[in-house]
Amino acid sequence: MGGAGDGCRPAGRVGLRGGGATGPDQALTLAGTYVAIAHPLGHSQPAWVAVILGGPARFLAGRAGFDYATFARVSRDLPIGVLVLVALTPPMLHMPPLLPAIAATAVLTGIAIADAARGRAR
Repeated sequence: MGGAGDGCRPAGRVGLRGGGATGPDQALTLAGTYVAIAHPLGHSQPAWVAVILGGPARFLAGRAGFDYATFARVSRDLPIGVLVLVALTPPMLHMPPLLPAIAATAVLTGIAIADAARGRAR
């Protein structure tokens, strides 16, 4: 169980890479959630859009690092999701804060559905 010859990576590597929701990820997510709830239909500030879309993008990047550290591979859905969130940033600058939050939720939901479908196919 986790011996040197079984092909698994040492458990210590996972902690070095990080992944999932770390402190900065949680702070960005919390700030983005606050903005979307406090000012859902107001005028978006560029910093707000960066926080609302940047939190999920940072989460996906962290998850890609975790997947690589753990499984030595990365699902292509994760970097594609980051690119989609980056591409959504310019048009979302002119939308109320609720729309970038909905867009980020849609991207993350799409990745979760794709991962689940891929898992069932195996």
